[in-house]
Amino acid sequence: MKRGTFTVFLVIIFLFNPIFSPGIETRDEAEKTDDEIRTVVNPNEPLFGEITLDLVEDLKIGKETDDNYLFFEVRDVAVDRLGNIYVADMNNYRIQKFDKNGKYLQTIGRRGQGPGEFDLPDRVRIDDISNKIFVRDYALFMDIFDSNGDFVKTLRFDDPIHDYFPDNEGNLFIIFYESDETGLSHRFCKVDTEGHIIYVIAEYPYTKYYRDLGSSRISVTTGHELSIVFTKLNDRALIYGYSKEYELNIIDHSGKVLLKIIKEEPSPEFTKREKERYKKLGVPKHKPYFYSIFADDCGRIYAQKSIIHRNDDDTHNRVDIFGKDGHFLYKSSLPRNTRVIRNGFLYAYEVNNQDGVEYVKRYKIKNWDQIKSSRCSNSKLG
Repeated sequence: MKRGTFTVFLVIIFLFNPIFSPGIETRDEAEKTDDEIRTVVNPNEPLFGEITLDLVEDLKIGKETDDNYLFFEVRDVAVDRLGNIYVADMNNYRIQKFDKNGKYLQTIGRRGQGPGEFDLPDRVRIDDISNKIFVRDYALFMDIFDSNGDFVKTLRFDDPIHDYFPDNEGNLFIIFYESDETGLSHRFCKVDTEGHIIYVIAEYPYTKYYRDLGSSRISVTTGHELSIVFTKLNDRALIYGYSKEYELNIIDHSGKVLLKIIKEEPSPEFTKREKERYKKLGVPKHKPYFYSIFADDCGRIYAQKSIIHRNDDDTHNRVDIFGKDGHFLYKSSLPRNTRVIRNGFLYAYEVNNQDGVEYVKRYKIKNWDQIKSSRCSNSKLG
């Protein structure tokens, strides 16, 4: 049997991956070297102000009349280099694969506790070199499939997985939840092909909130917990940060810091509405600086500045956009549940409020070539 009996603390946080460019040398930010680590310190305002992504719906996957397209609690979307789309269809206990035109290709996994079967598949990542598929299942397990969707093996961990990315060599970068007598923490590690920790990159406290329920005290997730977040930047580098401070670190696959990105910004405070929502939990005065980060294939880094709850009126998350060289380029916003920006397209998932049908959508970014960047040759640098 793949699974045993255990209790796991599972937190799902909504959401949602240096080349210097002389074209972005008009900035007045401070650049310094600290122990041979280049650091870019950005002011609170971006180089190029605010930008609105001009989105037009290009593809919609989802329908009630075909089980292969009928989703039940989508939790993640991944895209490989051929444009194939992978959907973590959590409560259908499967990963659905579609081609770049939205045509159903195959189902990976099914409900169960045996090899290649799932209890709670809520996150999917693709190794861009081997096209292996990595699925987080029930927080403690990593199920690995080859490029054909055939089961390879399962890795079981002692601590729950918060987030992860493969390193294109079969190893993994993983953030674990760790709990001891002092509380809960996030531990950011490199892990080998057998699931053993090679080394620890960073470790920070993960805030916990509690609510009294009768005579019991239960832990509660608000989405505003201080945490480590990270993403893949390219085939050679990652970027991570601890949300208590506005500092992002670009590292190579050995864990060496290549660049620190700092943004000078006042500590974000809870709004009146948020204070009312969490008044029984005793949330602190200040919120995290960011909630997630990911990167596009031009090396731009998107730091998510807000979160959206199901009953919120807003449909977009605020983001700060940085160039790969660390310069703060734009303020912007992205649709709720954006998961990938690649080759001028944005991928997200949503639930239709009228019929309850879930969709995975691809949007063409019509002004993609006008977004300034430090890497894409087709972008017009400022």
